[in-house]
Amino acid sequence: QRQVSAQGVTLINKGLSSAPMEMTINSVMNNSYISSIYDVGFYQEGHQIQSIVIPTSTGDTEIKQYGLTHIDIVKVDAEGHDFDVIKGFHSAIEEGIIDMFQFEYNQFTLAARRALRDFFKLFAERYLICRLLPNGLEAC
Repeated sequence: QRQVSAQGVTLINKGLSSAPMEMTINSVMNNSYISSIYDVGFYQEGHQIQSIVIPTSTGDTEIKQYGLTHIDIVKVDAEGHDFDVIKGFHSAIEEGIIDMFQFEYNQFTLAARRALRDFFKLFAERYLICRLLPNGLEAC
């Protein structure tokens, strides 16, 4: 809050998913970067975990709540839950109000039992999917 309060940012104290619900996050005490709703032992063993229950919303709900009509980019970094977060933007995707999504595809995505093909189906013909490389983008 201290870091972004003067930058015109609205902090919303809930997570995003494909539907409103309560969700348990496995918070890794010594490395919050790998906290996830999935088993973090899949990535790396030996961490002290604290379970935290949070409310979730959908991207579509938050877009309506704040009266947004256009979004340049949605960056999703949900340690395996990226697909479900993006699914929550279904209406926004259909309406074409989001120009670009950036999401992660890594070992947590595999723990969530999601394949890259699932993302291709979700985005259908609306978006070009690319890999982000050190020197630019590679179309898939």
